Amino acid sequence: MFDERIKEVKTTIHGLPRFDKKPNGFPKKEWEIFSKIYVSHLEFSKLIGREKNVFFIGGVLENCVANIMNYFYENHIRNGERLFYIPELCVSIDPKRWEEIDAEMKSRGIIKGILYDEVMNNLKRFI
Repeated sequence: MFDERIKEVKTTIHGLPRFDKKPNGFPKKEWEIFSKIYVSHLEFSKLIGREKNVFFIGGVLENCVANIMNYFYENHIRNGERLFYIPELCVSIDPKRWEEIDAEMKSRGIIKGILYDEVMNNLKRFI
């Protein structure tokens, strides 16, 4: 987890990067705080680079994790990158809802669940 290629980003409570520019009506002082905490779309785009495998960990599977994986798929897939999530490193509040989301995303070829031990035992294959 201390590999310099691993990048940590903080997304909004919906699991998405914030807007690049302050939306109309958003208070300036709050936007300054918001901007220091959460990654923007542009910052996120620069951070992700062109890795062939992208792993998502942390957060609620059926909410923020599903949202960021879908966002990534819609905005950043360029060369067939593969998206994975590691269930043991996420939480689920509504497992039945997650099963529905997981099936829908898999049918679109967006993600693949992978076990933590599988990642750790085959790390060189993934990076």
